[in-house]
Amino acid sequence: SPRWELHQLVHFLSRRDNWSIADSFQRSIERLVLRTWVAASSRLAAEGNHALQTLSLDSPSDFALAFELIGFDLLIDDTLKPWLLELNSSPSLKAEDRDGGRDMPVKLRVIYDMLRLTDSIPEAAQPPETLLLHLLRSNRLSMVKPSTYANETANERCLQCWRHGAAGACPRWSEVADLWRSSRELRRAGAFVPLSPSADHEWLALASMSDAGADATWSPARSYAHQRLVAWVSSFVANIECSRDASPSQFATCITLRWNSLLTTCNIS
Repeated sequence: SPRWELHQLVHFLSRRDNWSIADSFQRSIERLVLRTWVAASSRLAAEGNHALQTLSLDSPSDFALAFELIGFDLLIDDTLKPWLLELNSSPSLKAEDRDGGRDMPVKLRVIYDMLRLTDSIPEAAQPPETLLLHLLRSNRLSMVKPSTYANETANERCLQCWRHGAAGACPRWSEVADLWRSSRELRRAGAFVPLSPSADHEWLALASMSDAGADATWSPARSYAHQRLVAWVSSFVANIECSRDASPSQFATCITLRWNSLLTTCNIS
């Protein structure tokens, strides 16, 4: 039987009904996926922390290339409500139709986008996020070699401090690395739709339930790192220079604008 990609189904619904119904349908699927992740977040966080301890690693960014492709089997009823049937931790990636005409291109795109998203396919040129390293260095009053970033201390002195942070808190590489990774993921997502972190208020509220469930003492309102990440991601929506189709020079401008928006002048007296 013919197979449709999601965007084809959404386009069909927009023509049969209207764009409002089509958009609501797509959001209902994204909502289901995000809620499923929220439900499993405590277990995922516990397993992740256990893996870090076992491998003697400091943060998830140390094994950022570890990833999992999950398949969602959904049933769509006559009211366009999606129902979760099951999750597949190892979904089939072989062509299921005999001639491969419809299934193969879809699955090849999934594989390509997955490897590109996880940076398993190297970029042809230096990624624009490299500019963050230059911005971090130029903001420091005391120079730190890249090889010693892992040994940063809270006593670093800088020209500008985090806008979302404790008084006088200087940007550290361990914090900037999270911005680097989120920027790269948004830029290289392909057909994947990033759901968290997000500037979307509904997705943000759902994700905060996940974080609260993973750590009862954690609150998005009190988490400076969370506030910085949301502000950082929001810039992708606000600035044309941050679109996926932007040129390298435009994206470099985007990086600089977003970086400056996260900083404020320090009192270094």
